[in-house]
Amino acid sequence: MKKILIISIVALLSIVLIGGALFFFVFRDSGEKEVVVEYFEFDMGEMYLNIESPKNILKLQPVIEYTNQETLPVFEKNKNKLNNYIRELFATKTYEEILDKKGIEKTREDVHEIILEVLELDSDTITNVYFVQFIVQ
Repeated sequence: MKKILIISIVALLSIVLIGGALFFFVFRDSGEKEVVVEYFEFDMGEMYLNIESPKNILKLQPVIEYTNQETLPVFEKNKNKLNNYIRELFATKTYEEILDKKGIEKTREDVHEIILEVLELDSDTITNVYFVQFIVQ
């Protein structure tokens, strides 16, 4: 009877230790939590712009994607300045430059750089620029 009791206690302790070790290694928190980035959008509104050649008009509606909600007042404060720099950029673009896929992508990159420069922010804060409307007449 004593042997069975001792063997039962040793077996029970072994199961508890092995189970605890497995639980520790399988379910432990590695300390690396997935960071969830929240994106916000600032709509610049419709813009009618002249392009350089052959004197066409572009209807554009840029939307700026950003990650820091506290940046919104900076956009609102500098909206006119951004509009001006975007107008100046498109005044130097030709019809051919902006209509093909590479041209539109290059233009988006140019607008992104202007926004970063004017607002003095980094590309982690301003993540993308979208053209919701892009019509040339």
